[in-house]
Amino acid sequence: MSFRSGLFFVLSVILVWGTVSVKAQGGDQNYVDPSGNLSVPVPGDWEDQSTDKFGHFVSSDESAHLWIVVVNMPDLDKAAPAAAKLVGADLSTMLTVKPIGPREVPLPTGTWVQQVYTSSDGIIVVTLGVVKAQSAYFLIFRATVDKLNAISPVMNQSLLKLRFLQDETAPPYADPALYTEQEVTISGGGFSLPGTLTMPKGEGPFPAVVLVHGSGPNDRDESLGPNRPFRDLAWGLASNGIAVLRYDKRTLIYGEKSAVPIENLTVKEESMDDALAAVALLRTTAGIDPTKVFILGHSLGGMLTPRITAQDSELAGAIIMAGHTRPLEDLMVVQTSYLAEIDGTVSLAEKNQIDIVKKQVRNIKALTDSQWGEKGLFILGAPAAYWLDLRSHNPVETARKLTQPLLILQGERDYQVTLKEDFQGWKDGLSDRTDVTFKSYAKLNHLFMVGTGTGAGTAEEYAIPGHIPLEVIADISAWIKALP
Repeated sequence: MSFRSGLFFVLSVILVWGTVSVKAQGGDQNYVDPSGNLSVPVPGDWEDQSTDKFGHFVSSDESAHLWIVVVNMPDLDKAAPAAAKLVGADLSTMLTVKPIGPREVPLPTGTWVQQVYTSSDGIIVVTLGVVKAQSAYFLIFRATVDKLNAISPVMNQSLLKLRFLQDETAPPYADPALYTEQEVTISGGGFSLPGTLTMPKGEGPFPAVVLVHGSGPNDRDESLGPNRPFRDLAWGLASNGIAVLRYDKRTLIYGEKSAVPIENLTVKEESMDDALAAVALLRTTAGIDPTKVFILGHSLGGMLTPRITAQDSELAGAIIMAGHTRPLEDLMVVQTSYLAEIDGTVSLAEKNQIDIVKKQVRNIKALTDSQWGEKGLFILGAPAAYWLDLRSHNPVETARKLTQPLLILQGERDYQVTLKEDFQGWKDGLSDRTDVTFKSYAKLNHLFMVGTGTGAGTAEEYAIPGHIPLEVIADISAWIKALP
């Protein structure tokens, strides 16, 4: 997790040297390439000059261009000149100069390759390319440096939201005939977040669930590589008569403007306020039973679920999926060490990385209340206020005082939030409560997906396409429906 650097990796997608804030955009139009695979949201006020061979959009002041091109070649280096030639001679000439790059850019749809081309008259061309199913897909931006900086927030949103439709196979338990989806806006505290409400068909009223993300700038599907765990939950639960509201996280939409000043950012601003606003929206939505609204938090969201639930006594219950009970900074040391040691050896570089994280964690432990909001003080990417706030709350103690029933789920192959430490922490701390249900799954990882299905969990298996199994969907559905 990093609020200052890794959390905002998209800030440097358009320009390697750019520094801009990601902010909300609305009124997108959507372009789907001629092959019917790549779907790209484009600002609604950009003029569509697309042909039957490629997408082409021009900003309202005509100073910036975006091309979307597909070339039937599995090699980016060979496909790039063909893409430029297809678009036009001017672009072909620019792409003959030596580029800045290549640079790998991780996006929810995979790792794209970025190249930056400059000309003597101040024009910049940025290409982003990826190979899918033996074809090369390109997004090509052309503008001046100043214009690229100005449009970077808009373009970053497009990059984060673009989709490969042929990758989006639905889980077998999802039945679109049983639900509908509509775009909604979650508003509160001066922030507006785009979301999706997945509603069962029928008269209702239906029970409903708000999904709360893990750490980082997650989108509404909690996308990681090819996987969309929150989309699986939404489609699966809605197929079982339970409405689901999911939304893009504040730190994805607003970046460093998620709190003002950013040095005051805590999990309240990052996650909690927006989850409560989503609950309030559901209660006023036609077809929803306002007495049957639940919170479901995953990872960091799971850890925060008791704290969110404690602020709304009318919530019907809460579901914790892979919620950690140990301090977040301690998990960072454990995870860094685990990944370094998993192959049986620890290189010098890995040892140095572990030592760096341990030093930073010692700095977190040494923070005092007087450092809350201290300008420029960030540790492991988050401000002092973030760590001091987490220190003052114990998730198990908070859960013990709740009056609502809880369902706590855990993947046994999860190396980030573990069975022996965190799941057992919930069990030990809540042993005197009779309205808490525990369930673990032998083959599942942190995403509640099978991955390799055997052995110790690894970060690499998050790149394996999968879905949350039917068993998990069925357990959550049955628990919600069994409550009075």
